[in-house]
Amino acid sequence: AHYENALEVRRREVAPADWAMTEHALGNLWLRRYERSGEEAHAQAAEAHYRNALLEYRREVAPADWAMTEHALGNLWLRRYERSGEEAHAQAAEAHYENALEVRRREVAPADWAMTEHALGNLWLRRYERSGEEAHAQAAEAHLRNALQEYRREVAPSQWATVQHSLGNLWLRRYERSGEEAHAQAAEAHYRNALEVRRREVAPSHWATVQHSLGNLFARRYERSGEEAHAQAAEAHYLAVLSQNETSPLPSIFPFRSHAALTRLYFRQKDWAASVRHFIQVNTRLTELLAWQNFRSGKESWLRETRGLAAQAAFAHLRLGQPVAAVEALESGRARLLGEALERQRRDLENLAALGRGDLHERYREAAQRYDELLRQLSDVPGRLAQAVPPRLVDWLSRIQAAQAELNAVIAEIRQVPGYETFLKTLTAQQIRALAQEAPLVYLAATQHGGLALVVTGDSVRWVELPCLTEASLRRQVVGDEGQNTYLRAYLAWRTAPYNDERRDDWEEVLDKTCAWLWEALMEPVLAALRENGLPEGSRVVLIPSDWLALLPLHAAWMPDDTPPCKRRYALDEYTFTYAPSAQALYHARTAANRPADSLLAVENPRGDLPFTPREVEAAMAHFVGRSRRLAEQEATRAAVMAAIPQANVLHFSTHGLAGWGEAETAHLVLADGVLTLREVYGLRLEGCRLVVLSACETAVPGLEMPDEMIALPSGWMQAGVPGVVGSLWSVNDLSTAMLIARFYDLWRGQGLPFAQALRQAQRWLRDLFQDEAALAELERLAQSGRLRMTAEQAEAFLPAALLRDFRHPYHWAAFTFTGL
Repeated sequence: AHYENALEVRRREVAPADWAMTEHALGNLWLRRYERSGEEAHAQAAEAHYRNALLEYRREVAPADWAMTEHALGNLWLRRYERSGEEAHAQAAEAHYENALEVRRREVAPADWAMTEHALGNLWLRRYERSGEEAHAQAAEAHLRNALQEYRREVAPSQWATVQHSLGNLWLRRYERSGEEAHAQAAEAHYRNALEVRRREVAPSHWATVQHSLGNLFARRYERSGEEAHAQAAEAHYLAVLSQNETSPLPSIFPFRSHAALTRLYFRQKDWAASVRHFIQVNTRLTELLAWQNFRSGKESWLRETRGLAAQAAFAHLRLGQPVAAVEALESGRARLLGEALERQRRDLENLAALGRGDLHERYREAAQRYDELLRQLSDVPGRLAQAVPPRLVDWLSRIQAAQAELNAVIAEIRQVPGYETFLKTLTAQQIRALAQEAPLVYLAATQHGGLALVVTGDSVRWVELPCLTEASLRRQVVGDEGQNTYLRAYLAWRTAPYNDERRDDWEEVLDKTCAWLWEALMEPVLAALRENGLPEGSRVVLIPSDWLALLPLHAAWMPDDTPPCKRRYALDEYTFTYAPSAQALYHARTAANRPADSLLAVENPRGDLPFTPREVEAAMAHFVGRSRRLAEQEATRAAVMAAIPQANVLHFSTHGLAGWGEAETAHLVLADGVLTLREVYGLRLEGCRLVVLSACETAVPGLEMPDEMIALPSGWMQAGVPGVVGSLWSVNDLSTAMLIARFYDLWRGQGLPFAQALRQAQRWLRDLFQDEAALAELERLAQSGRLRMTAEQAEAFLPAALLRDFRHPYHWAAFTFTGL
């Protein structure tokens, strides 16, 4: 507010230097906000103010001020890099720092030179944390030691301590990779040096930061050595932070991180009760931190820090004989952002009127609209700052805070109404069991002490121990180390060279082996438990997988079997498996499950390079005579597709797709003149759509950074209001996909099977096709009758091509999954 007041007088045309000074100060303010929130809008505001300052702080006129602002921009891009991991952000930070050093030379401005050297050291340290390349560590150390040449303890004790802490972090990262005790000792020495200046009574927050770092160091030592003394030292440092917080409250980030660290430490020690106790505190603090974030990116930054904690808490609850609490713990860690979005759109809020509280629904709707509109305005900070008369950002923030308070007050009132007690909260075990009356829910998770499956039915929770499913074994299968042929490494290597036969063969071999491992480590005991529960063969089972398991085709787990035709027994031969981001997602999907599914929008081959796509679309449209619309090739523009989407209750995309490997929300479907991204799907509101079929590559792959959040196209369409989505887990073959999806529509629309059953039967049909004479005869009949989306001439050319293929391998049929209801 004071800066905005100053700018009312310090106008550029009147006092350009003073205007630039205040713009720079506002940049610093928004940078601090971004550091706490992680919200990109705050980063954009900081950048806009800094770039305004540079309009007057030109190098030839004000070199020192120009260098100061270049350094500040370097800090901004470094913070962005810390959150995104995108090398482009690191390069931008480095460029700004190097610009600053052109003026901030040691012989001219030694303190400023040391400041920028320290910043460059931190940048290279962040790079080392992500890359593990020793050259990056060496660059970090060189810059940090440069800074110490001027940041001497007797001259600049605070800065000296800060660099000592940075060197401690560097040696800790080296120790995490090398396991060499000398590296741990170096880290400890630097941390102890920092504490000589960063004393508790003088700088409590800085002291707490170093205490937490020492806790991390001893926790890493304990992980390697198993020595109880190391665990006790880590515990003491974390508890010291919590003690300080009780005496004099610290920012919420400190207790949040200390409770999270203690949850992990006690879990490793198998102190189940202590681990659960601190996990409860983590959830409480996390709820507070999320409530302070206005944008999704800010919330994601905190959720990343809780990865794996819900699984650990569930395992600990089970060891304490608390299976119901274990279910609630796992559910609390599943797709929180999706759950929040779905809760805000709850359709049963309209029922408040029947309870005599229609005023609450109307007040909630109005408060939510006001809050969302203010956030929308804030998200365009750079554009608004560029206006001739920029608005006062502080006024926006005040209005947002007031709108959020109003919204929270209405939410609290709604929770007082019977039946709405858990509004905008995770589901209780009772609500989850009620969902499981329709089909068992199976939560799946891995921990360092073993895996777990929780089979939830309408009247029970059954714990299935999975001793072979550890975090380490799962990581070996999915990620592994550089040079290993693991699930992800083999797939990504083939994906970059899809016409390389050797890489394709490697990927198919690894996929097959992974599915075999899934049977032994996971699905065989789960199937046994389902059988013991008396579940009939073919029944629907909902899988809710955690972490890396969300990437894998669990339904394609297999064991050798002498039964023809394929000589294998796959998991989907026993039951119809569907997937869900969370029980809460199913809870909301159920309210839309009775929608009609009798009109089709087909988006066909927008780039014109998928030869079997037209036939696939014709097969689908044959089941919607007079009730379908086709946007083919160049017709499938962004504008045409977005306009047509609300008009149909079945959406079929036959196109290219791409997962958001680096940034989950960039996952997209290719259209004729651009793409439809997951971020855009989140913004849709589809009140009539029943099913989306994503007949494209990688359309069900979740983001790798937060797989438990299930940030992927299926969850995006569910957030938009669609209860059921078909998507794929890898880059699929055009021919086998066309055949599979055609069969799916025949079984669903032609024979009346439910969506999930139709997909399962289509997958088994395709798998067994060339080992089954009856299936081959059916294929020929369908092709010649045009039911496989082709004319008679096309069928004549198609059948010989199909007969050259053997689709037994899971690559051809197992990619597609059904998510939701």
